[in-house]
Amino acid sequence: MAENLILLDLIDDNPFQTRQTYDDAGIAELAADIYARGLLQPPVGRQVDGRVQLAFGHRRLRAYRHIRTQIDAMGWGAMPVNVQTLSDEQMALAAWSENAQRKDITAIEEAQTIKRMMDGFGWSQSDMGSKLGVDRSTVANKLRLLRLPEEVQARIAGRELSERQAVALLPLYELPKTALNNANKAYTFPRPTDVIKNAGAKSSDRIREDVDRILQNATWRLDVPWADWHFDERGLKEGKCDSCAERMRFEKAFRCPHQTCYERKTALWAALRVAWASTAMEIPAAPVELSYGEYASLANVPQPDQVVAKRCENLRLRFMGDDRQTTTRLRVPDYPDVEIICLHGKDGRCKCASAAKAAATKADPDVQEQKAIEKRIQTEIIEPARAAVLAGLQSGHLGVWRDMTTAIVYNLRLPDDADLDAIRLALAKGLAERQIYFGSDKSNLGAVKQAYEARLKNLGLAVPWDVPPEESLRRRYERIERWTINQEWWKWDYETNLEAIAGNQVNLAALAAEAATLGEAAGELPLLIGALQQQLVELEPVAREINVRRQAGGNWWGRNKMPRIVCQDLLTLEPRSLHFEKVLGEAEAIHVRYALIFANGLERIQALCDRRLALEPERAGEAFPVL
Repeated sequence: MAENLILLDLIDDNPFQTRQTYDDAGIAELAADIYARGLLQPPVGRQVDGRVQLAFGHRRLRAYRHIRTQIDAMGWGAMPVNVQTLSDEQMALAAWSENAQRKDITAIEEAQTIKRMMDGFGWSQSDMGSKLGVDRSTVANKLRLLRLPEEVQARIAGRELSERQAVALLPLYELPKTALNNANKAYTFPRPTDVIKNAGAKSSDRIREDVDRILQNATWRLDVPWADWHFDERGLKEGKCDSCAERMRFEKAFRCPHQTCYERKTALWAALRVAWASTAMEIPAAPVELSYGEYASLANVPQPDQVVAKRCENLRLRFMGDDRQTTTRLRVPDYPDVEIICLHGKDGRCKCASAAKAAATKADPDVQEQKAIEKRIQTEIIEPARAAVLAGLQSGHLGVWRDMTTAIVYNLRLPDDADLDAIRLALAKGLAERQIYFGSDKSNLGAVKQAYEARLKNLGLAVPWDVPPEESLRRRYERIERWTINQEWWKWDYETNLEAIAGNQVNLAALAAEAATLGEAAGELPLLIGALQQQLVELEPVAREINVRRQAGGNWWGRNKMPRIVCQDLLTLEPRSLHFEKVLGEAEAIHVRYALIFANGLERIQALCDRRLALEPERAGEAFPVL
């Protein structure tokens, strides 16, 4: 071993050193120490082609360069180096030993060092482990980190992720892209994107739990009977699963990450099993898609072998797969995953099965005895009891009528001494009020009257009161009026039906003609009808414009608010723009809404604002947001 003074410009790093970054502050501190006290331990290197490669001592080399450029250029252009004869393996292991003593080495740098040594010297993972003094699984896990995308490796290098957290994420990146995309789009949680994004804030155990749930949802178990079968079918990932490079092991079992291939093989296996069973039993296969009611199961059929032996033309074979209801299915011998069914279509139950059950019932003395008892119960007990109750109803028996009334009328409590008239009155009240609903305004005579009229009509009874013509006319007018208000105010979330506007204009014209025939009895109805006709005339062009803008994808306010195209006009009122419920009273706000809907309303809005602000002058400087 010879210690030589080597020019700094002739010294190179260890070619097996994968360290990429050095702490500038640490280098400056080491340089100051060397400048003050001298170099206590020269680094070791080897000579290659007239230059020196360091085995270790890379921080000391950078400290010398720092002294030369930042502190004192005189006398610091060369550094002592112990030049030795070193092989590539010794150089590589020296680089590893140097890095192992560092506190700031990252897991990615370690993995890159291991890979470079294995590739350069042809070492296996076991060889690498024995050289470094670690077991093979540690080497394997470090190498797996290099399979991570560059952005994740950057997070490890930046210490956003620890090595344990990164290893816990690895199974996600071993999934095919299609499986990973499906897991991100699925309605199951957690999703891979969320787990990867939040990995730095979770423990490795928690990450591993989330990844396990994702793998369970995004892959399919291969402990199926067709896993070792070779399928000669195009469009499959591989003909045989054990030849698939993307087959993965999870929880001590192999799993498939390709849903399409898995489902296709499942269907092909089902077809194969049914075809083999069909050849053995000489029974045709059933269609793959069968809806409920198109076939009958032969489960629990007495002597099913005799039913099958008849070779009914409706017998079919159907694949059942891993169905655990083995005791309730008629299986094909040697093919427990194939069921024998009756494809009777939609015309009823299986006649063969019904005949077999009838024959077995007829031959069973216990069944015949039970049927005889049931027949006696029907004829000797049930039918006489029904006749007695019917006679009680016909004769007006209090007990029977009381029980019937309490059963029909909800929450009814009759006194024990109630006579037949009281019971019948309670029953009539309950039937009359059943299904009655007239809203929350129970004091509205018209609403209550209409509700009871509808109920009596439902019972097929005549209405005991007459509806005057003017009342009928008013009701029809009010229905059209309510519809118009809905179009103007409440239903701006939907497109206005222009045909409905035209239809109601025709209806109003008919009402106006009918009101003219009533004369004075019609009261103010002719004026109201005329005003409503004018409203519909004004509503039609506005509704047409709104529909056009809505179909063009305009921006709209929510329910109970005006469309933006109308509200924009209020901007001309700034700084006194309106928030209706704050500046105006509720009744005035309604008028403002109407003025907005029907054109030429800004003057009316301005007048209402001026009147309100005159009463509250202190609010004159406020600017309220438009709606």
